Amino acid sequence: MQKTGAILSKLAWAQNRRDEIPNIELAEEIVATEDREAIAILVKNLSSKAPIRRDCIKTLYEIGDRKPEFIEGHLERFLDLLNSKNNRMQWGATEAISCISRHSPKAVYSHLPVILRAAEKGSVITRDHAVKTLVNIGTQTGHREEIFQMLH
Repeated sequence: MQKTGAILSKLAWAQNRRDEIPNIELAEEIVATEDREAIAILVKNLSSKAPIRRDCIKTLYEIGDRKPEFIEGHLERFLDLLNSKNNRMQWGATEAISCISRHSPKAVYSHLPVILRAAEKGSVITRDHAVKTLVNIGTQTGHREEIFQMLH
């Protein structure tokens, strides 16, 4: 419980800030220290109240941008968020999935129908990250032609 408080206190909302800098700094710290427990705490708090969960998803995809393998074990949770009614959570999850697809495209490939459905219903940002996911899969697997057809 003490570790949870220490991690959450570094998020922007806890510091009464409206910018994303504290979340980015926390992501960089977690990557530098390879703190998998902190990642699990952030994932757990994706179900918290709005300001906490928004900062958690931001921090998680910033971690994924730097070290996608650190968040790939939480792919299922990000896929669950694609059904969120909260647009920020939906596109944040799509961004995290896009990061994971750079490192583990085969793990993401089998979930393309769910990702593409979310992209169809989602915002422009959601669609952008779904396209990045397709590109990552297409350039790193044997599914190039199939992915090319999806992009048309």
